[in-house]
Amino acid sequence: MKTLSAHELSAAELEAVSGGSPTLTVPAGTFDKLFAAIDKNLETVKQLPKGGYLPPG
Repeated sequence: MKTLSAHELSAAELEAVSGGSPTLTVPAGTFDKLFAAIDKNLETVKQLPKGGYLPPG
């Protein structure tokens, strides 16, 4: 059996294999909000005392 890389497939073949549309629309600022929330959570964790716990919420 021959193994192909994704670079060897046409756009139509990739769409058929993935089973969907090759385009994905993400609202503007979504990743910025996500990364800001991650940064905030990481900062909270760094400030915990040893053996501390995360408050609920």
